[in-house]
Amino acid sequence: MTKRIFKKIHSIIKKQIIEDFYETVWVYLSSEKTKGSAYDPYRETGYTKTNQSPIPIKCQINQLTTDSLIRREIGLSVKDAIEATVSKNEISLLKIAEKIIYKEKTYSLYLDALGDRVNVTNVPGDFAKIVMFRIGN
Repeated sequence: MTKRIFKKIHSIIKKQIIEDFYETVWVYLSSEKTKGSAYDPYRETGYTKTNQSPIPIKCQINQLTTDSLIRREIGLSVKDAIEATVSKNEISLLKIAEKIIYKEKTYSLYLDALGDRVNVTNVPGDFAKIVMFRIGN
């Protein structure tokens, strides 16, 4: 009985926190490559990409400074990165995302210096913090 009550209270608090403090991030999954008008079969160029509809994810965003990134990964110097607090069940969706858009800027979880690693830190409750790096300018 009491376990069910605590689960209900936990879900109500989690829902209220997400509604009040979290922002929307748009996740684009892998796009489909089709042969465009300039397709060259010998050079494997001329593909056009068609994006699928984005999936909205609610997360709390914290801007990271360059100092905090260097402490996290020695040798990295990244100008623009954000740390998002998301529900643990959305991490797998973010890992397969081709691009993530927040405030009209494009982010990715992967960086050339990191290889195929993603910075995920577990937070008490059903949340995790994940670092996203800005792509381009």
